[in-house]
Amino acid sequence: MKWLKKVLVPLLLVTICACQFRGCQDAMPDGADWTAVLGLLGQEGKPADGTADQSKDGNSGESKDQDKEAKSPTGGASDGSADSDADNAKGNAVPSISQGEYAYQTLDAQTCKVYNELLDAILSHKERIETSAKDKDQLDIAYKALNADYGGLFWISGYMYTQRYQGDDLIGIDFSPTYTMTKEKREKTQGKIDDAVGQILAGISADASDYEKVKYVFETLIAIADYNPSAQNNQNIISVFLGGETVCQGYACATQYLLHLLG
Repeated sequence: MKWLKKVLVPLLLVTICACQFRGCQDAMPDGADWTAVLGLLGQEGKPADGTADQSKDGNSGESKDQDKEAKSPTGGASDGSADSDADNAKGNAVPSISQGEYAYQTLDAQTCKVYNELLDAILSHKERIETSAKDKDQLDIAYKALNADYGGLFWISGYMYTQRYQGDDLIGIDFSPTYTMTKEKREKTQGKIDDAVGQILAGISADASDYEKVKYVFETLIAIADYNPSAQNNQNIISVFLGGETVCQGYACATQYLLHLLG
């Protein structure tokens, strides 16, 4: 029934956002691009990608201006700090926990390896790791893919990367997640989310069909979360399960999160 999910989930997201966004339609100018407004793929409010920047914000990978790090003959930063706090050594394989995930399966083997490294760093709350990414584009593809597969990464808002050179040759890229909270606060918040989600999942049988699960998630999200562009944490599941108001990115993350738990 995987084909059913691929058809129904996008329709679910469209319907949720359309229903919850109706109250804001009058504020939009005539001829507005509603596909862009709804931001169904997590690109809400996203400007065009920047150039060779080093800071990435949000699940969409939006770029911010920042000067490229100075090159050094040793391959480190000009202040010698690029390698000092990297947690992983380049080439150390990180076991995958994402073999069945949709976005993961669309990647080539090398990008899957980078994906695994980034996900491990985020789940382990590491400050900085050395990746096996060949360039910044591969790093960004891996990052976007893992966010597509895991809607529950509420404690990150983006990442920073450091390109390390030896002469003119790029010899490595480090990855630093941008955390919005400490690991301790993350664990407490996860506990609250688990309680809220547990009550939601108690309302549907584990033997329900895929259609029934999708329908249930749609009806539940409509009932528990209002559309509010001013909602706090509106780019992650906190706004939905704990705040009761969100935007399209929050709905998308919560939908993925619940459907993943429902199998």
